[in-house]
Order: sequence, then C-alpha cells, then structure tokens
Amino acid sequence: LSLTFTILFALIFWAIDQDCYVASDVTMGKDGVTFQKMFALSAQTFTTVGYGGIYVRCWHTNVLVLLEWFLSLSIGGVIMGVLIINLLSPAPMIRWSKKILLTNWRVSNIYYPTLHQSSSDAGDIEQSLQLSSQKDCGSPMKALCLRTISEANYQITSFKIEAVAYILRVNQDANPTGTFIVPLKLLRSENVLYHQFGACHIIDDTSPLHRLLKDDKLGSIDRIVCKATYHDPRFKADVVSYHTYWSKDIEKDAVFRPMVQAGPGEDVHMSWNNRTYDHADMDAYDRQRKSDVLPSHPFPTGIC
Repeated sequence: LSLTFTILFALIFWAIDQDCYVASDVTMGKDGVTFQKMFALSAQTFTTVGYGGIYVRCWHTNVLVLLEWFLSLSIGGVIMGVLIINLLSPAPMIRWSKKILLTNWRVSNIYYPTLHQSSSDAGDIEQSLQLSSQKDCGSPMKALCLRTISEANYQITSFKIEAVAYILRVNQDANPTGTFIVPLKLLRSENVLYHQFGACHIIDDTSPLHRLLKDDKLGSIDRIVCKATYHDPRFKADVVSYHTYWSKDIEKDAVFRPMVQAGPGEDVHMSWNNRTYDHADMDAYDRQRKSDVLPSHPFPTGIC
C-alpha cells in the first residue's frame, strides 16, 4: 500500500509543472525532472525523511506534499494500531467442535435443570421444554448440538454463546439469490471446573429451522456463525471467539460421545461426584438410528 501511494504521487509530481521543483538551489526545469527524481522526492516525503535534495516551491505542489505526508501518517497510525491490538489483546482460548450435530433429542427433567437460556428471549423454548417434559419424560425432537472447550490452564468466567443461521434464499427456479439471517435460540450447559461448554438449538415449532426440517431442506442452511464471549481474568479483558459451521459441517443423526466418565462410587451420586473428563473425545460422535434419542441418565451425552 505504501509503495502504491509513493508511485502514484511520483507520477503526479512528474506530470505537473517542472518549474516547481528546486535542486541545489537551482530550478530543475523540464530537462532536469525525471521520474526517478520524482520517485525519490515522493519516497522521502512519504517516509518523512525529507533530505531536502529536491524540494517544491509552487503552492499546488506544496499541497500535494502535505497530502502525501498526511496519508503516510494515517496509514502508519492504522498499521501500528492493528499491531498493538493484536499483540496486546489476549488470543481466544476457546476450541470449537469440528462438527455441529443434528441429534435426536429427548427433553427430560434430568436435563432441564442443567440447561441455561443463553438469550433473553428464549421464553418460548422454556415453555416448550416444560410442556414436552410433562409427557413420557419428554417428546423426541431434533436439535443442533455443538460444544467447546477452554484451552486455558486457568478458569474463565462469564461464558456466553450466541448463534445465527444464514439460510439461502432461492427463486422460482430453485437458484440461490442471496441469504437471510435468523438468530437461533440456544440452550447451553457448562462445567466451569473442567473448562467445557456445550450448546444446542432445539428445532421445535418456534424454531426458524422447523419448516426446513419438515420439508427436508436443511441443505438450504448456508452456514451457522457462532460467537462465544467470556472474561479472561488473566488479562482482565472480555474476549470474543467466532466460529463458522458450513452446511458440510452439519452431521445428521449423530450424537456427541461423552467426555465425562463415571467415577468410582457405591451409587450414582457418588459416581457423578467422582466423574472424570477427557477433552480428547471432544470431536468424537456416534451414529444414531432415527428411533434413537438421547438417553435419560445422570451422565448426559448430548452436550458435554
């Protein structure tokens, strides 16, 4: 970019009145002005070196010199600002699952207390979950599930995750003409102690993806963009991490393999308190039959 502006101003200097340039206290004139000399003048001006071997004396060339000097300072300031921000800001310590899974989901009273609404307008989901859990331990539905882990060796706080779907807009000939964006209401689980977080979007009647699922057109989803925000106590700063799941990253009829393993104990409560986690299984998943749903047991596999 700097070289481009330097060459551009050198061409402008070369094209205008040659009597406006002075070298060694002598007006250069037509024969003395060459592109090489004007490039040297432009380079010395842009880099603010200003040796003075060649200088300008006309008002319009002075304006051009000042303009080039101002551009050099602006470009340098922007570059330095970007470098400082990138060097001093903490890098995101969040790793996302490689796939987002379309899972056969059963809402139960065991899952519900451990899930949190990650958006303030998720009341429809809460009501749907409560109604579903009142019948036969929950009605089977589809859900898009993802999970993340923290790679920090210290505890991060205030974790929040959001997602939006980009859905292809097609014309009468079924040719894509663009996309429209819809926010996805998320339920999330978290285990701060073990630095892992999960989220799912229940595709119920209130979901913007319900019609696509019913018509078997989930291929119309171009991508799902996720945003995770959290507070990094080490840097005392809020950090943002983005991840995009493309349509090819949606795995149908699959469920994440649990990262949690039951620990020793005489009953299920002691086993739960002594549980262990293995982040190596973050991207591992198993296939589901269409009749399978997430099992209702105290070691949930659907999110974490």
